[in-house]
Amino acid sequence: MKKFLFLCSAFFCVSAFASEVTSEKILDAIDMICGDTWCSGDFDYNFQSISLNGGKAVLTYDLVANTSSNLTQSFPYVCVIEGYQSFESMLEAGDASVLAQSFYDKLNHCTGENEHDLHMKLRLGQGVLSLS
Repeated sequence: MKKFLFLCSAFFCVSAFASEVTSEKILDAIDMICGDTWCSGDFDYNFQSISLNGGKAVLTYDLVANTSSNLTQSFPYVCVIEGYQSFESMLEAGDASVLAQSFYDKLNHCTGENEHDLHMKLRLGQGVLSLS
């Protein structure tokens, strides 16, 4: 009986650990949606990290501008998204690979604002590159 309880508790611990939602899983989920959304525009996205800080999700990433002359330049950006205490809350219930709609909507808004900001900087000559 003791062996059975030990095996059951060991299995539970392994299962709980395997299903833990990490920052890497969130970045993977963001990256999966990227090709159909933000990344099909003028810039490439290079997602660096996501962390939790005081009820906020903090995503750091680079917008990478490409020109017709095959030059690139990276521009660092941050999205701070309020209302998230855990990585689990950023995902759809029951599917650890799909972003929750509310998180996606807030992230989409932030990345859109940052992309607009970079377009304006490049248009005004504040960036080294200009898009063609």
